[in-house]
Amino acid sequence: MSASTVQNQETLLNYFKIANTGNLDKMKAAIREMCTLNYKLHDPSTGKPEVGIDEVISQMEEFSQNNSNLKVEVQDIFSVEDKTATRVTYEWTNKNTGVVTKGMGIVITRFENGKDAEEWQVMTS
Repeated sequence: MSASTVQNQETLLNYFKIANTGNLDKMKAAIREMCTLNYKLHDPSTGKPEVGIDEVISQMEEFSQNNSNLKVEVQDIFSVEDKTATRVTYEWTNKNTGVVTKGMGIVITRFENGKDAEEWQVMTS
């Protein structure tokens, strides 16, 4: 594995550690630092073909208003050239109902010059 693929994996693992703290300000700062300015997310749950970094942050803010105790566990992570695939399990608690939601997801991340440039993700719950 090349140094860049190891670095790409470390970037993603670091982000998940920050996400697990629940600190929204740190999560937003990490996303702005780790992503390119023209970052694109492809996720069928958004209802759009792609969204940019500002919309991702807006979705995070909305999620944090309604949910707490987010825990993401990386089950598998591997890289080939500029892409890294991550399989995660996760759970969170709805602040209003107390209902715990659990699921899993697959994220494929494409890196450019050490930054997250594009992601394709599918999450289930």
